Amino acid sequence: MKNIIRSLIYDIFKSKMYLRVCLYLLLANIIIVIFMVKDNIGQDGESALLLADSPTTFTVFSVILMGIIVGKIVSGDFNDRVISYEISSGHSRLTLYLARGTLAVAFGTVVALIMGFVPIVICIFYGWGNTLDLGDVIARYMLCAFPFIRISAFMVCASFVIKNYYASLLSGLIINEVFSILYNTVDNTANYSMGMYNIKKLMSFAEWHIYNLEPSKGVVNYCSYVTEITPDLVINTILFSLGAAIVYLFVGYIFFRRDDLK
Repeated sequence: MKNIIRSLIYDIFKSKMYLRVCLYLLLANIIIVIFMVKDNIGQDGESALLLADSPTTFTVFSVILMGIIVGKIVSGDFNDRVISYEISSGHSRLTLYLARGTLAVAFGTVVALIMGFVPIVICIFYGWGNTLDLGDVIARYMLCAFPFIRISAFMVCASFVIKNYYASLLSGLIINEVFSILYNTVDNTANYSMGMYNIKKLMSFAEWHIYNLEPSKGVVNYCSYVTEITPDLVINTILFSLGAAIVYLFVGYIFFRRDDLK
């Protein structure tokens, strides 16, 4: 299995076009967040207000890049029949599945976390302010690793079922579009029922407002956000995410084991 994983890693870094796409997505993420920060900086230059008001800012490019990574690792070998050749050479299906599934989930999660740190870094650069506690925000975002594991496991499962390279590559974009619609049409989308919902719950902050009348400014709205992490939030995030990921990977293996690979 180690040799298969090494081969997959080599294939990823060997592809210049693939690396260019990843770099372009990173640059696009940086540019868009910079414009969003400049347009949404609150009072006293508190750029953290962007993250407080837009909890999905962290995930858009992360999930898109995750889909590209999972598609490259899992579905790329279906088109050129590499998996069929590996089975013919004596590798078990379980070994092939574990190698691709493990690498796709691990690599996809790590890269998604790195991509999601871009908004935090840019907000720090432009002046974080006192609206949100930086330590709590970083801790909440690190917990997003578990929903990312859940989402990448779902992508792995879907890739083994669909076996279409281009559909797998676009899975991150499709997931973003679907949940963008759900966020605007469904109430209470911050829960543990789905990975994207869980991320929104982690990155949503309870808020309260104080209105004050000042002679020079008139009515001023002072907003405060609660960023503390509760034990229930940590436990439920970990249990729901890992439980769903195990189910997704198991279902994906069942399909792969029974597939005639034609």
